[in-house]
Amino acid sequence: MLPALLLAALAAGPARADEPPVALAGVPFLAYPGERIVLDGSASYDPEGAPLTWAWTQTHGPTVELRAATTANPEFDAEEAGTYTFALVVGDGLQESEPDEVDVIVVDPAIGEDVQAEGCQATPAVGGLLLLLPALARRRRGAR
Repeated sequence: MLPALLLAALAAGPARADEPPVALAGVPFLAYPGERIVLDGSASYDPEGAPLTWAWTQTHGPTVELRAATTANPEFDAEEAGTYTFALVVGDGLQESEPDEVDVIVVDPAIGEDVQAEGCQATPAVGGLLLLLPALARRRRGAR
């Protein structure tokens, strides 16, 4: 009996350690007050291809009701201007990922003057949206 188990184990090959899944919360983006925002964690993955579970939490900004927070695409209504930050952790049934964060910047469309944000200038010529993505990218790289 023992030789049969040994042969079966050898035939299966070397045991591989389960690698943790990877959470990808998406890229920072801009929106206006009153818009329904849909987050996108669908690019998250498990190296072994296991099905994922999602867990989103709000970590910064005006408090919102995050609907469907255990799916890849939760949503919320941005009622006021500000920076909203959300963290995503995915699981594969054995391990959880490190959290990944995404910023949603909700800007007031009534802003009518040039705005300076960490060296990135924006003007109302782009419909009131602030071009803050380079500043956010620097902030994210500095946080890790």
